[in-house]
Amino acid sequence: MIEITVKLDEKDVEAACAKAWAEAFAGPGYNSRSGGPGYERVRQQVIDHALGLDLSVQIARVAERKLALVVEEVVSDMLRESVRKRAKQMRAEGQLALPT
Repeated sequence: MIEITVKLDEKDVEAACAKAWAEAFAGPGYNSRSGGPGYERVRQQVIDHALGLDLSVQIARVAERKLALVVEEVVSDMLRESVRKRAKQMRAEGQLALPT
Protein backbone atom coordinates (compact mmCIF):
# COMPACT_ATOMS: atom_id res chain seq x y z
CA MET A 1 0.00 0.00 0.00
CA ILE A 2 1.23 3.48 -0.87
CA GLU A 3 0.18 6.35 1.32
CA ILE A 4 0.30 9.88 -0.02
CA THR A 5 0.02 12.99 2.06
CA VAL A 6 -1.12 16.15 0.34
CA LYS A 7 -0.76 19.55 1.92
CA LEU A 8 -2.80 22.36 0.45
CA ASP A 9 -2.75 25.99 1.36
CA GLU A 10 -6.28 27.04 2.33
CA LYS A 11 -6.00 30.13 0.12
CA ASP A 12 -5.35 27.92 -2.92
CA VAL A 13 -8.44 25.83 -2.14
CA GLU A 14 -10.54 28.98 -1.70
CA ALA A 15 -9.20 30.39 -4.99
CA ALA A 16 -10.04 27.15 -6.81
CA CYS A 17 -13.56 27.19 -5.34
CA ALA A 18 -14.04 30.84 -6.30
CA LYS A 19 -12.87 30.12 -9.86
CA ALA A 20 -15.17 27.09 -10.19
CA TRP A 21 -18.10 29.13 -8.83
CA ALA A 22 -17.37 32.00 -11.20
CA GLU A 23 -17.33 29.66 -14.19
CA ALA A 24 -20.45 27.71 -13.20
CA PHE A 25 -22.50 30.73 -12.18
CA ALA A 26 -21.23 33.31 -14.65
CA GLY A 27 -24.04 35.46 -16.00
CA PRO A 28 -24.65 35.97 -19.71
CA GLY A 29 -21.82 37.71 -21.49
CA TYR A 30 -22.09 40.75 -23.73
CA ASN A 31 -22.95 38.79 -26.88
CA SER A 32 -24.61 35.82 -25.19
CA ARG A 33 -28.08 35.03 -23.93
CA SER A 34 -26.96 32.25 -21.60
CA GLY A 35 -24.57 31.96 -18.70
CA GLY A 36 -22.74 29.13 -17.01
CA PRO A 37 -24.52 25.83 -16.26
CA GLY A 38 -25.16 26.71 -12.61
CA TYR A 39 -26.51 30.13 -13.53
CA GLU A 40 -28.81 28.64 -16.17
CA ARG A 41 -30.13 26.00 -13.75
CA VAL A 42 -30.95 28.61 -11.10
CA ARG A 43 -32.39 30.92 -13.77
CA GLN A 44 -34.74 28.18 -14.99
CA GLN A 45 -35.84 27.37 -11.43
CA VAL A 46 -36.63 31.05 -10.81
CA ILE A 47 -38.57 31.27 -14.09
CA ASP A 48 -40.52 28.10 -13.29
CA HIS A 49 -41.38 29.45 -9.85
CA ALA A 50 -42.32 32.90 -11.13
CA LEU A 51 -44.60 31.43 -13.81
CA GLY A 52 -46.55 29.68 -11.06
CA LEU A 53 -47.21 32.90 -9.15
CA ASP A 54 -50.44 34.85 -9.48
CA LEU A 55 -49.19 38.37 -10.11
CA SER A 56 -52.42 39.73 -11.57
CA VAL A 57 -52.90 42.30 -8.75
CA GLN A 58 -49.35 43.63 -9.10
CA ILE A 59 -49.57 43.66 -12.90
CA ALA A 60 -52.87 45.55 -12.78
CA ARG A 61 -51.42 48.10 -10.35
CA VAL A 62 -48.38 48.74 -12.54
CA ALA A 63 -50.47 48.77 -15.72
CA GLU A 64 -52.79 51.38 -14.25
CA ARG A 65 -49.86 53.68 -13.39
CA LYS A 66 -48.21 53.13 -16.77
CA LEU A 67 -51.46 53.69 -18.65
CA ALA A 68 -51.94 57.06 -16.94
CA LEU A 69 -48.40 58.06 -17.99
CA VAL A 70 -49.01 56.98 -21.58
CA VAL A 71 -52.29 58.93 -21.75
CA GLU A 72 -50.57 62.00 -20.31
CA GLU A 73 -47.74 61.71 -22.84
CA VAL A 74 -50.10 61.26 -25.80
CA VAL A 75 -52.27 64.23 -24.75
CA SER A 76 -49.18 66.37 -24.21
CA ASP A 77 -47.79 65.45 -27.64
CA MET A 78 -51.16 66.12 -29.28
CA LEU A 79 -51.47 69.54 -27.63
CA ARG A 80 -47.90 70.47 -28.52
CA GLU A 81 -48.53 69.53 -32.17
CA SER A 82 -51.82 71.48 -32.21
CA VAL A 83 -50.11 74.58 -30.81
CA ARG A 84 -47.30 74.25 -33.35
CA LYS A 85 -49.78 73.98 -36.25
CA ARG A 86 -51.88 76.90 -34.97
CA ALA A 87 -48.80 79.10 -34.52
CA LYS A 88 -47.68 78.23 -38.05
CA GLN A 89 -51.14 79.09 -39.39
CA MET A 90 -51.23 82.41 -37.47
CA ARG A 91 -47.75 83.27 -38.72
CA ALA A 92 -48.84 82.55 -42.31
CA GLU A 93 -51.91 84.79 -41.85
CA GLY A 94 -49.76 87.59 -40.41
CA GLN A 95 -51.46 87.37 -37.01
CA LEU A 96 -48.29 86.26 -35.26
CA ALA A 97 -45.32 88.52 -35.68
CA LEU A 98 -42.53 89.68 -33.44
CA PRO A 99 -42.76 93.35 -32.42
CA THR A 100 -40.23 95.61 -34.08
